[in-house]
Amino acid sequence: MSGRLFTAPSREKWIINETAMHLLGFENAADAVGQQLSQGEQVGEIVGVVKDFHHESLKTAIAPILFFCSTVFNYYTVKIETNQVSNTLQEVQSAYMEMFTGSPYEYFFLDEFFNRQYKAEQQFNTLFRLFSGLAIFIACLGLFGLSAYAATQRAKEIGIRKVLGASVKIW
Repeated sequence: MSGRLFTAPSREKWIINETAMHLLGFENAADAVGQQLSQGEQVGEIVGVVKDFHHESLKTAIAPILFFCSTVFNYYTVKIETNQVSNTLQEVQSAYMEMFTGSPYEYFFLDEFFNRQYKAEQQFNTLFRLFSGLAIFIACLGLFGLSAYAATQRAKEIGIRKVLGASVKIW
């Protein structure tokens, strides 16, 4: 990371990722820090540049991102130990209800959220394996049928050769 983090909530101070930095035409992060940008009617200063990271599926390209610090929060992130999840969730809920009375308390686990992103790929993988196995099975049936037909033809040939006095040779 180049620059600094947010010091106070402000919609006029921005942190961008490296993709946004290159899209805006800056060669390196040091050139971008301190520059003024406008997004619509909002004008702000770039105070930092962070490395690119995937926040969506790995199949999608990394998009340019602009971060700003606000007093309005949509989500709070809490890291908890896995040994007593239910007790910890109850404590978090009671603390949330104290601080934000009247606001609904909803939560989700981040690993489940990411698993939902890859559910389609997992279903495709399962379907691909099923049809690959079916194709291999059909190919094996064809190979077995061809070898059985060849053996039947050879049995007639060997029978005729024996009748004519030839010895049996294994090729």
